[in-house]
Amino acid sequence: MKKFIQTPRHYLKRPLHKDYYYWLKNFLKKNKIKSFVDIGCASGYLSYYMPKNIEILGIDISEILLKKARKINKNRNKSFAKIDLLNTTEKNFFKLAKKNNLYNYPLVTLFGTLNIFNDIEKTIKRLSQLKPKKIIISSRLNSNGFNLTIKYKKYLEKKTITTNVPSTDKIIKIFSKHNYKVKLIKYNVKTNIKKDKKDSLRNYHIFLKNGQKILTNGLGILSTEYLIVASKK
Repeated sequence: MKKFIQTPRHYLKRPLHKDYYYWLKNFLKKNKIKSFVDIGCASGYLSYYMPKNIEILGIDISEILLKKARKINKNRNKSFAKIDLLNTTEKNFFKLAKKNNLYNYPLVTLFGTLNIFNDIEKTIKRLSQLKPKKIIISSRLNSNGFNLTIKYKKYLEKKTITTNVPSTDKIIKIFSKHNYKVKLIKYNVKTNIKKDKKDSLRNYHIFLKNGQKILTNGLGILSTEYLIVASKK
């Protein structure tokens, strides 16, 4: 898997409340979930906005972001660890999972990072190998049956970056292969997101004359966001 290179400045500001946090809190309450693992937790904003009685283990590959996460979540029943779980060999994956007691949680989450992995199927397989009862992923998906691989680079730059947008059909098939049934929830980001002049690749809204708003980015991709809710069969 290709290693994700984060841009820390986006995660070191004051805690940002995302729209789906409301949904997640209701989901935890409805399913009586008292603990879960948040993979790719970044600065721990999700943990910050979850109820204090929910025990969360946030893992990430950036010590800079984890330091921020620990600071804002002090005395909140949350813990954080630097673990490169999805960019390692299968042998080391099992070793890390056992060492850090990551097996058999009620829930594992992966918010906003699925698209950056070159091998979507391998990433989902790894999540399922942790044997959680439920898995929740937020991601851009294509509902027309197309699996998109988009490669891009800035003018005069040598480095090429890849982003993947899997189809809804592919997601359902992969999870079914690993004995999970899937519910796909399409959601619109209600909070108005302004364009980041320093990083045009970040998502932002454009507004049409009829009042409709569309989520896009500097690549011109019109994003359809989904919450993928997978439950063990």
